[in-house]
This record gives sequence, C-alpha cells and structure tokens, in this order.
Amino acid sequence: MVAGFGAGDPDFVAALRGEPYESPLTAVAEYLGVVRRLLDGEAVEDFRGRYVRLDGGPLPLPHAAAAAPCPRVSLGVGVLRPRMAHTAGQVADVAITLLTPACHLREAIVPAPARGAGSRGRPVPGVTAIVPCAVRGPGRDPRKLAFAAHAPHLSGEHYAAMLRSAGLDVDVSDPWAGAGALVDGGVFAYGTAEEVAAQLTGYGEAGATEIALSCAGVLLTEGPEAALADVRAIVEAVRDRAGRPAPVTLGPCPVP
Repeated sequence: MVAGFGAGDPDFVAALRGEPYESPLTAVAEYLGVVRRLLDGEAVEDFRGRYVRLDGGPLPLPHAAAAAPCPRVSLGVGVLRPRMAHTAGQVADVAITLLTPACHLREAIVPAPARGAGSRGRPVPGVTAIVPCAVRGPGRDPRKLAFAAHAPHLSGEHYAAMLRSAGLDVDVSDPWAGAGALVDGGVFAYGTAEEVAAQLTGYGEAGATEIALSCAGVLLTEGPEAALADVRAIVEAVRDRAGRPAPVTLGPCPVP
C-alpha cells in the first residue's frame, strides 16, 4: 500500500487553519516524518514541530509489529514542483504527480527526489505519474471529460503555474480553456486505446516508475462501468505494446 499525502490547496488549508502554510515543504516533511515513525512502531510521545504536534505513543497495532506478516506501508508525497519533489526524496518512498506533462516530469521532477534522497543518505523514491485519460468513443468530447475531472485543479493557481511552466496556456479564470489546453498539450491522453498506450509510454521514457490511469472524466460523466471499460482497454493495449516496444523520443517542453 502507498499512503499518499499532500500539502493541499492553499485556500482549503487556510479554511482549516485560519491561514495557509508559510512553508508547505516543512509541513509535509514534519507530517510524513511522524507518520513514518508511528508506522514503524516507534513511540512518538512528544513531538513539537512548526506545524505538527503529537501527544501520545505508538499505534495500538503498528503494522510493522502485527501478528500476521503484512507488507510495509509506503509513504507518498504529492508533488507539482522540484522543491516538493526534493522534499519527497528526503522523507517519502514515492513522489506522486498529477496533470504533469511528460516533458516537465523529465526535466523538473524526476531529478529532484534523487537529490533529496542523496542529502539524507536514503533510497531514491519512485515516481508515480497519475495520467488522466479516456478512450475515444461516440459522443465523447475530450475537453468536456477533462473539464469534468479537473476543473478544480485548473482553477487553482498552484496547478496553473506548474502547467504554464511546462508551456501550456492555462489561466485560473478560464478552466474551460484550461481543459482544452490539457487535451491539446497531450496531458489528457485521448484516442484509441492503442493511441493512449503510446502516450503513456512517454511517461516511462520521462522517468516515471509507475503510471496510474485516471479515467475520472468518464467516471463522472458516464459512470463506473464505462470508466472500468476504458481502464481495461488501455491496460490491454499497454500489454500488447509491451510485446512490440517502439522507441519514444521526448523533445523539450515548449517555452512559455
């Protein structure tokens, strides 16, 4: 199991805390540090960080000390920019991305966890790329699917800034146009199952160690069965492609 955490949308954090984190990097590092120690069965009885405080002791049944053997819980961090990816390298097992163009993943994200891990002498985390996708079908509009799934992300400046740095024209005031930019820029993978599988190959070439399919647009507009049908079709196409690999060459991100 990978338990993924993120700093959250600044407005949401402010609604909970009264103000956003002055340093999301510190908040994430403190929180994951405590969670890791608890999962490893350590008694964390008095932790006082800048953002995280904990009174208590070990979990009643730490997974590392469970009676029956169980896999280690891995910790993931949601990352948009190199600095958070660097923090993931210091405290996490996986860096998790969403809506990240393959070129941005390769150039800005993938190198950072290795540097962070090197600064702490720990293993380099994997990189999981969550890729929004859908299979072309009658009556489907990829822009509508992208908007259904990601209008809140496209309305957030933290996501918009990341996408602009990768060369996409995204403005938080117009998430509908942003959805079109996701499709036109290949961030929302759309086409036949074989075409989507080919686009996913680019993320592996960019350095992703795991690719997670997100058919949220189909799920929210057509329901779970339609979304699962897309997942099955894409996975089958990926399997077929694995038997006849083709080289993929990524160019640089466009200059904004």
